[in-house]
Amino acid sequence: MEQSIIIEKIKEAIGGRKVTAAVFYTFNFDAKFFENYICPLFVPDVEFGNNEIQNTILWKKYQNELPPITIFCDAHMKGQHGPSLRYSVYPVSLPLGKEKATACFHAKHSFLLCDDDSLIFLTGSNNLTWSGWSRNVECVDIQHFFKKGKKHFCPKNVITSLRILIGAYEEYWITVDMQQSEEALEKVDKFLNTREVEVLNTKKLLFLESNHQSFIDDVKLFKEKYNNNIPFQKAEVIAPYFSDSIKHYEDFEELTGCKNIHIALPMEGETQVALNEEIFDYIDNSKNYTWYSFNPKDGKEFRFCHAKMYRFWGDKKVITVIGSINFTEAAFKGMDKGGNLETAVAIVDERSEVEKNKWLTVACPNKEDLIFTESKLKEEDPEHNERYSPYDLDIEYDWSKNELIVINNNKSKQKGEVIFKSNKQGYTINNKKNIISPLIDVEIQELLETQIVTVRHEGKGYLVTYFFKSINIEQKPLPKKYNISENELFELWSQLNNIDDRKHQSRIIEKFSERLSENELDSKEVPKADGALSKVAHHVNGLLSVKQKLEAKGKKTQNPKQIEYYLWTDNIDTLLGYFKMIKTQYKKEEISLGTYWLLLNIVEHYFYSSTVFDNPKGKGKKPEVLSQELAIIDKEMNTQKVSKNKLKWLNKQLHEQAGKKKSKGNS
Repeated sequence: MEQSIIIEKIKEAIGGRKVTAAVFYTFNFDAKFFENYICPLFVPDVEFGNNEIQNTILWKKYQNELPPITIFCDAHMKGQHGPSLRYSVYPVSLPLGKEKATACFHAKHSFLLCDDDSLIFLTGSNNLTWSGWSRNVECVDIQHFFKKGKKHFCPKNVITSLRILIGAYEEYWITVDMQQSEEALEKVDKFLNTREVEVLNTKKLLFLESNHQSFIDDVKLFKEKYNNNIPFQKAEVIAPYFSDSIKHYEDFEELTGCKNIHIALPMEGETQVALNEEIFDYIDNSKNYTWYSFNPKDGKEFRFCHAKMYRFWGDKKVITVIGSINFTEAAFKGMDKGGNLETAVAIVDERSEVEKNKWLTVACPNKEDLIFTESKLKEEDPEHNERYSPYDLDIEYDWSKNELIVINNNKSKQKGEVIFKSNKQGYTINNKKNIISPLIDVEIQELLETQIVTVRHEGKGYLVTYFFKSINIEQKPLPKKYNISENELFELWSQLNNIDDRKHQSRIIEKFSERLSENELDSKEVPKADGALSKVAHHVNGLLSVKQKLEAKGKKTQNPKQIEYYLWTDNIDTLLGYFKMIKTQYKKEEISLGTYWLLLNIVEHYFYSSTVFDNPKGKGKKPEVLSQELAIIDKEMNTQKVSKNKLKWLNKQLHEQAGKKKSKGNS
């Protein structure tokens, strides 16, 4: 059993490849962790860090480069912060089981499709959380599947099972409404649906999932197929959560036929046992069970063991199971009997290959040295946890229109209201389509902070959080909590536009964020200038750097994608981002009406109406928001009787001066 850091093993598996699609299944989902720890794997040439402000700015710039990503998680364990980047998350609420308990969506695995037409497949115990990837002791199996002609192949039985999981999700979670085609799912399914994938390796690999077959039936199959239907000689069990019922332990003895079961004591501290004392005593006095310690240490403090592993020792074969299956009834009995959706891989080895690789070798401490706490079943067992079903809602927020749209798919039975912490008055959602607009600033800031919408269910009064889909996400502003002024953003904007190297850009943003975090920047202070003309010239120099970046000696050498990005994407280093900055500066009276009019006209004339470079959306066309603002400011100019002739003269002088600077710089 190799010990290593999961993220490092993933980096090693990816190598120099580019990930073109990713699909994740998890019980617990932490969006902030995912975006700051996992997503950077997909844009390796950008240097992310541990600073939240730095990563927020970097993602605003580079989120369009993320591959298609789809995530499924349990609806009750999705975390209190939604996705802030461009990827899809589907919280799953499984249908009510026969025993009137809503089962857990407990699958935990990942698919990473690479540009060399290979698939990295992870199955294990780790959730998409900080603890699951960085803190706990977890167990993960990593397979790298290649198509025919490569060195490693994907077994056909696994292909069949994975295709069902990827392509026929409606068989598992009927409450998820996939409104549109999910590109990540389609790409992975296309890889799996090839006739070129063959089995050439001798090791047997099986994929287990509890929708079509329970773990109980899986173990029966292991015994029949790989041990001539005779009792196993030994079984090893490692799990964090154990059943409170003695009958479960008796049933496991009968299921395996084994008289030698080694079981790891679930610890939640150096001496704290996450188990009822009654169960400990039963196992301790059993002839067939033996407690062992399993706490891999690397010289550091105690780490919670969240791994879920089983090993069944036959006469000639050993079957190793790695996945999401706890030692509980809900994990064992299958979905048709109200159990969880569980997944795992089973690896069949020759006994001689694993004979020396024993998992449990350290004796359990004496009982008097242990402290018994409550069982932790409530975290992952529907039989011990109230799990109400959320409403069937589709929620979107349009960042350009300031519209929150809630589609109520069962308006006759789903009554309730959207609520905000800052507003005691809720917004009812009892119609099929509910448009809440405009949101006030504090409500928008709440969406920016949490990326979730809270709905109060009528009747029982449940407060249920929902992820929403961002429309026009490029126009989403930076949260005000970062306290970044428009002047500071302009300075950052100017620096980024003078540099093309991504790593250099990352370092500039890192230094900017560190200064901001240490409160060295005063967001209320306007940078000093020698006068109005100097201030305008400062802006013009910034615009000139963008123009130089977009220009080329011949149109054939221009980069259409780069031009489209700077003209039509709302970001921290683009023209639309610049427009928003100077608009805010004008509203705060940091620049005059005449200066604002001049800068708007420079942007409109020298970029959107320019013939110097190709405009991907047509020459002479400009964003609607810019056109509307120009019309408004023209009216204000007339109302205040500001002379446009003087400003036009200033416009001409400034650009002539800018042209001289450019010529001098090129000589």
